[in-house]
Amino acid sequence: VGNVDVAIVGNILGTIKLGFFNRAQSISSIPRTLINAVVDTVAFPLYSQLQNDEVKFARATNIILDLSQCIVSYIIFIVILFGKNMVLLVLGEQWIDLSMPFIILVIAYSCQSLLFSFNPIIRAKGLTKYEFWFYIAKFIVMVLVIYPMAKYYDLLGVALAVLLSVLVAAPIMLAIIVK
Repeated sequence: VGNVDVAIVGNILGTIKLGFFNRAQSISSIPRTLINAVVDTVAFPLYSQLQNDEVKFARATNIILDLSQCIVSYIIFIVILFGKNMVLLVLGEQWIDLSMPFIILVIAYSCQSLLFSFNPIIRAKGLTKYEFWFYIAKFIVMVLVIYPMAKYYDLLGVALAVLLSVLVAAPIMLAIIVK
C-alpha cells in the first residue's frame, strides 16, 4: 500500500523516472521520518500514561501537536522558498527538473507527518480500527488519481497525487480525533 506510487511510476514512466522519483521521495521524506520518530517515541508512552486523566491528556496533546505544527510549518516555508536551491546544492544541476516534484513531496510528507502525529492518540485510546480507515481512504484516493496524473503530468503529477491523497484523507483523521 505504501509503495503504490513507486509501482505506478516504474510501470508508466519507466526506470529512469523511477530513479528520479525515488531520489526526490527519499530526500523529501527526511523531515517526516525525523518528526514522526520523535513524536512516536515520546507521545505514545505519554498518552498511554495519561489516558485516564483527560485534562493532562488534552494538555499534552496540545503541546505535542503545537510543536509538530510549528516544525512542519517551518519546513514547508523553507522548502517553498529554497526548494530549487536545495535540489541544486544536494543533487546538482542535472536534477533541477526534480525541484517542483521535490517541493510538492515535501509539502505532502510534512502534512502527512502532522496527521501521523495523531496516531499515538488513536493508539493510546484503543481506536486503531479508525487509523486503518484513514490509510484505506488515502490508498483509494492514491489509486484513483495517480495513474492519470502520472500519465499526463509526469513526476509532477505523481507528486500532486501524493499530496492530494494526504489532503483528501486529512478530514477523516480529523474526524477520528474529534471523536
